[in-house]
Amino acid sequence: LHSLRIEQNIPAAVLDDDFWRTYTLGQFAFFKGDTLTSEKYFRRCCQRWPQAVWGYCALAHLYLRKAVAKKALGGDVNADLGEIAALLLQAKRLSPNLAWVYCLYGEYFIQRENWYQAERCLKQCLQLNRNNAGCYLALSRLHPSRYRDLGFLHEEALLKYAIFLDPTCIAAYLWLADYYCQKNQLDDAISQYQRLLALNPDNVNALIGLGKLYLQNRNFAQMQMLFRHVLEIEPANTQALYNLGVGYYTQGELDSAADYFTRALKTPHVNPDAYLYLAYIHEKKGDLAQAVSFLRLRIHYSHGANDSFCEEARRHLVKLLQKHPELLNIK
Repeated sequence: LHSLRIEQNIPAAVLDDDFWRTYTLGQFAFFKGDTLTSEKYFRRCCQRWPQAVWGYCALAHLYLRKAVAKKALGGDVNADLGEIAALLLQAKRLSPNLAWVYCLYGEYFIQRENWYQAERCLKQCLQLNRNNAGCYLALSRLHPSRYRDLGFLHEEALLKYAIFLDPTCIAAYLWLADYYCQKNQLDDAISQYQRLLALNPDNVNALIGLGKLYLQNRNFAQMQMLFRHVLEIEPANTQALYNLGVGYYTQGELDSAADYFTRALKTPHVNPDAYLYLAYIHEKKGDLAQAVSFLRLRIHYSHGANDSFCEEARRHLVKLLQKHPELLNIK
């Protein structure tokens, strides 16, 4: 069971076998990426054992991860953060000296972009338990000036230490791989994704991250295998469909590419860059009217002034219309 079980003396009545079985099933589902099942078990913990702090902490942890993912897609997380705050308040009432509570408060304040309170809570967590892997993970989201007094110079050191403390810390592997990608240390990034997939071969984020690196390295066979595995797990995964389209387009297999781009545009989280690729595909096939339509669609779904794909679509549309003015009225 989770190491936090022995962090504080909890009444024996709370720590019965049924509670820990339910809690562990929730943690296992969370590790496998099954958030619906893990939420069901954690909610059951809160309802059946309202004096057990672990249920509230686990549910708050799950909701924090969901809020991070939602925010990354541009969603509004204020309501989510309000629910998380209520769970943490209850957890603190039940166990005011539990390190995990302060770690979660630190993550909560990071999402609120309250860096001072985040630092304060995370350091309070370490005062209570210096071996809390999640705390080092959360600290890596802060500016280095806020954690250098702890002996860590940069986020890489924090993430490695989090993995040392908890070799099953999924987010640490993912964030460390992302760190290496930003530093253009692609072999190191691949290694982290592979380590995570050795623990959990069905981790969708690791499969997608590694697949993108294989696409970048033109390792198309491995890329296709990984993204197809993602689609076995999540048939409507936009990133897998889109990147398979990019892979087939790069190899010159236009019909397969068009099929995956079209499927990607039917998913809930549409990637409008698929319109640009579809425009190029139809142009290559001689269907200039359809190419113009797709270029206009990509321009319509602009992300703002720094949207490079939108600017590329705009420039290509101007070039195409100058060469074929008869297409000017195509919508």
